[in-house]
Amino acid sequence: PDWLEKLEKECWVITRDRAKQLEEKTQGFKNFRDLSVSELNEIRILNRLSFNKIQKVCKGGKEYFSGAFKKNYLTNMQRESLIRLFSTLETHIPERMLINYKNKSQCFAEIPKTGFDNDLIRFLALIVAEGHLTHDEIKFSQSRNEVLSDFLNICSKYFNVKPIYNGRFDYLVRNKALVKFLQIRYGLLTGNSRKSSIPMWVFSLPNKKLGVLLRSFFTTEGNVNDRSGQIALIQAN
Repeated sequence: PDWLEKLEKECWVITRDRAKQLEEKTQGFKNFRDLSVSELNEIRILNRLSFNKIQKVCKGGKEYFSGAFKKNYLTNMQRESLIRLFSTLETHIPERMLINYKNKSQCFAEIPKTGFDNDLIRFLALIVAEGHLTHDEIKFSQSRNEVLSDFLNICSKYFNVKPIYNGRFDYLVRNKALVKFLQIRYGLLTGNSRKSSIPMWVFSLPNKKLGVLLRSFFTTEGNVNDRSGQIALIQAN
C-alpha cells in the first residue's frame, strides 16, 4: 500500500513474515555470515539495538555504525564485530510489525494491526479530541477517569508503550517511530486542536465503526443539555 511505501522512507519496517525469512536464512538466528548489510541491520532492529548501543559494544574503528548502515556499507571490522555480537543474543520473531525510525534509531514501535479495529479507532478519537502530536511525541490530557484508563490501556496492550505522566492532567508517549506511523498511516497532523483536524478517512467509516469513534469523541469533547436535550460539541478548529 502507498502508506507503507511512505513509511519505509522514514522508518525501517520488519513484518513477522520478513522475520521468519531471516530466521530461515540464518538457520534459526545462529549463522549471520551470509547476510547483506541491510539484513544485518534488520537483525539489529529485531534485537531493538540503537546505533549508539552498538557503537559502545562493537569495534567499528573510526567509522560510525549509523553512517555505515545508511550508506549500506560496513568495514570488515564492523561486520565481524556485529556478527560476534549477534551470535551472543537470542533473536526472536516479533508478534507484531516492528518499525525503527531511521534518524533516531533508539525509537522502536510495535504495530499489531494497521486497519481500523475498535481499539485503534477509540485511540485515534481520543488523540484528536484530547491530545495532539508533536514532531516526536503523543500528548494526551485527561483527569483520572475511564477515558484516561482506556487511553493508557490501549497504549499498553496495543502498542506496548507506557505513557509518561507529565504533571497535572498531561501524559506523553515519547516515540518518534509511533508518531510517524500515526501521521503516515492515519493522517494525524502535528499541532494542537487549532492546527490539527479530523482525518478524512473518518467520513468514510461504516456506521458501526463511526459510532465507535463518535462515542469516544463526544465523551471527551461533548456534553448534553438536560433541559433542551441538545448535544453540544466544542472544538477549536
